Amino acid sequence: MKRSLFHIISGCLWCVCLLALTHQGLMAQEPVKKPKGLEVNIPGKAPSTQAPTPTPAFTPGNYPEEADTVDNNRLKILNSDLLTFRKTTSVAVQKLIGNVALRQDTTYFYCDSAYYYEADNRLIAFGKVLIRMKDSLNLRARKLTYDGNTRIAEVYDDIIMTDGDVVLTTDRMTYYRNEKYGYYKEGGKLIDGDNVLTSELGYYYSQEKKAYFKDSVELKSPDYNLYTDTLEYSTEEKLATFITFTEIESKDGWIETTSGNYQTDIKRVNLFERSVLQDSSYSMSADTLFYDDEENMGYAMGKVVVLEEDSSMEIRGRYGEFNRETEENFITDDPVAIQWMDDDTLYIFADTLYTTREDLSAKSASTGTPDSLALNSLAAGVDSLLADTLMNDSLEVRADSLAQTTIPDSTKALQVDSIVTQGQDSLAEPVSQQADSAVQDSGIQHIAIKDSAQVALPLSSLSGATDLEMTVGEAAASPTSGAEEKGAGEKGQRLFKAFKNVRIYMNEMQGRADSMVYYYEDSMMELFQDPVLWSGENQLSGERMRVYLKNGKLDSMWIGNSAFVASEEDTVGFNQIKGKEMRAKFVDNELRRLHIIGSCESIYFIQNDEDTVNVTYEGMNQALSQEMIMFFAEKDLQKILFLQQPTGTYSPYYAIMFEDNQLTGMSWRIEEKPEKPNLEGGPPQEQKKRKSKRGTPPKDPTAPTEPQAPAMIQE
Repeated sequence: MKRSLFHIISGCLWCVCLLALTHQGLMAQEPVKKPKGLEVNIPGKAPSTQAPTPTPAFTPGNYPEEADTVDNNRLKILNSDLLTFRKTTSVAVQKLIGNVALRQDTTYFYCDSAYYYEADNRLIAFGKVLIRMKDSLNLRARKLTYDGNTRIAEVYDDIIMTDGDVVLTTDRMTYYRNEKYGYYKEGGKLIDGDNVLTSELGYYYSQEKKAYFKDSVELKSPDYNLYTDTLEYSTEEKLATFITFTEIESKDGWIETTSGNYQTDIKRVNLFERSVLQDSSYSMSADTLFYDDEENMGYAMGKVVVLEEDSSMEIRGRYGEFNRETEENFITDDPVAIQWMDDDTLYIFADTLYTTREDLSAKSASTGTPDSLALNSLAAGVDSLLADTLMNDSLEVRADSLAQTTIPDSTKALQVDSIVTQGQDSLAEPVSQQADSAVQDSGIQHIAIKDSAQVALPLSSLSGATDLEMTVGEAAASPTSGAEEKGAGEKGQRLFKAFKNVRIYMNEMQGRADSMVYYYEDSMMELFQDPVLWSGENQLSGERMRVYLKNGKLDSMWIGNSAFVASEEDTVGFNQIKGKEMRAKFVDNELRRLHIIGSCESIYFIQNDEDTVNVTYEGMNQALSQEMIMFFAEKDLQKILFLQQPTGTYSPYYAIMFEDNQLTGMSWRIEEKPEKPNLEGGPPQEQKKRKSKRGTPPKDPTAPTEPQAPAMIQE
């Protein structure tokens, strides 16, 4: 028994000695050298003088050839200058200090210090935190909380996430490694080349190379700034897509829309819902808009509306194209232009409507203007003294005083030795006497159209002392003169053109032509190729026409080459007057005076005013003259003034009642007269205002109060 006990004790001592010798041999071996950059200087100990070994494979930027395939879900400690272990009743934690490196499959974690909870597979890192992933995505921060089981990383402070050339910065982010996306909700910025995007809430998908932004979203690029509430951005396609109210600003104008995209690299904007584009000279709205900034070309479809800046003109249609550099655009597919006025509205219909700028001064200098007729000797038929006389306020001619001038038979020529004046101003008597003399010498003849009307028609009372001179001057003025005088700018004067099947409608005037040009600076429209206008009961036609507007009303008109005026006189025929040129004057949108110049011919039927029961006619006056002036009141012709020794005949009604009684060129075209259009909408003043201030889109009552994740990541 004692011997057995001795053997047991001897065996134990032998084992103890063997263990001691083994420990001593291990301690005698050369210590492990630390890699360069990972040494730690311990206070009180001299630094090591041994040469550093090459950088180990786990340092940032060097991935191992193969990941650990035994358990890719576990975090592995690759390096730490100092490691301590502490265990409590509930948890065990390892504290890593200095050049800390860990790995989970192909993802590496670097930091200055960390707590590693091995049992929970969880990591809390501090200092210069870096997460490097195999797909070139790097994430830097000051603090990291990482769950190795769910692979969700919470990073904090000075966060910089890089994915190739894309850089995202924020102060707090959650990154889902399995789904490969991260999001922030306390404000962030994404930089992609020249494009800078900011928002309160953002999502970035590294695999799809897409980012989603919400709340106070701004995209700033060299050419455009975009403001919206929700935005999708593709870093590969450089495409920004918006689905809520969005404003896009540039140096040339702005865009408002609710749906579309912006191709930032090629500078192309595609808008798919009702959108507004505002330029320096006009604004355009449509259901669909496309604009290429490099080509300066845009296309509009749907309900297209163009509003000219500094003008009350609105152009509508279903298709349009525009050039922002040249400020040209055209509208087609049932187009209409609407000029809003104080007391009336001008509608212009055509197959195509076109706006542009042209240097009319150079064109006028090289080709001349069509206004030479207005400046020839016929236009000067009223000399300066006579013009002053006709416009003098003291000269008043009453229709009843002209009754004696009626021609009694069909062979007697129209000749009057003098006219009777009444109502002369005593203060202007000398001028009145000069007027009588001048009128008598000039051979002016008068015909009272309705002798029994007893209507006083002072010549000057129609529109002012210099009214005739102003009308002649305006009608004779070249349309290019407005651009020269008003300084249309380097790009020339703004023009509006209408092509093919032009129709015009106002309450007081309607018309048709093949084509038309409207000069914005001069407020003048010119009609070409067989134009015809209706004003009251009068039809006016000629080869070319110019209509002048003033203060939103008809002011004057010029008709050149084969000018013709006709009005239907009950059932007996047509009152007619023709000449080489006509000039008309309007007051309150009503025709008041018509001045005909050159080879004038007229036919007028004279009513029997004594018959108060039925409308009967006494006869017809037919006259020739070099100039005529017709005066109107309440849309009816009141008097004709003949200049330069007219000749004519009077025919009783029974002698001409079965005759054609039409001048050469007479064509009654009342069936072509446009009818009042039935269009929706009113003046566009409110439409031209911006809907909101920059970066502050209106609240959508149906929008959620809390930011929502993109649909692809919602549960």
